[in-house]
Order: sequence, then C-alpha cells, then structure tokens
Amino acid sequence: MWVDRILDQTRAELDRDAIRRRGDFSGELTRLVDLLRADPDALEILLAEPAVLRFVDAGEPLSAESLLQEAEERALDLLESGQER
Repeated sequence: MWVDRILDQTRAELDRDAIRRRGDFSGELTRLVDLLRADPDALEILLAEPAVLRFVDAGEPLSAESLLQEAEERALDLLESGQER
C-alpha cells in the first residue's frame, strides 16, 4: 500500500466569545447554549424530547452538559466552516 496524499482539514479553535458577540445565527446559537447552561432544568427538559434523543448515540450515557457541549461544537463547526476567520 502507498500513501497517495494526506489532506489536512484542521482549523483553528473557534473563539466562542467573538462568535457570541456577533448578530448572526452562530452568535444566537452560542447565546442559547449559554442560557441552557445557566438553567439545568430547561436543559433536562430539552434533552428529554424524543426529537433530540434520536440524535444521541445509544452507546455510553452522557451527561446533559456533555451532550450540550458536543451539539454546540458540531453545530458551530458546520456553521463556521465556510466563513473566513
């Protein structure tokens, strides 16, 4: 086997503070995540929704905070991947 090429698709870490200050969808998403972190009861209610649970891997159980963090990271990664930083 020969390696034909290596494609580096890494990017710089996202600056949540800068994103939060923006008036776009990514900024609104980050502010919403902050509100959910401040209200654990609302977060638990949201994560109990069947529409949310179908996106959760049935493997190992994750805490509400880790699920929220993973969702935010994935969403911001997709949203910010096409923008200049």
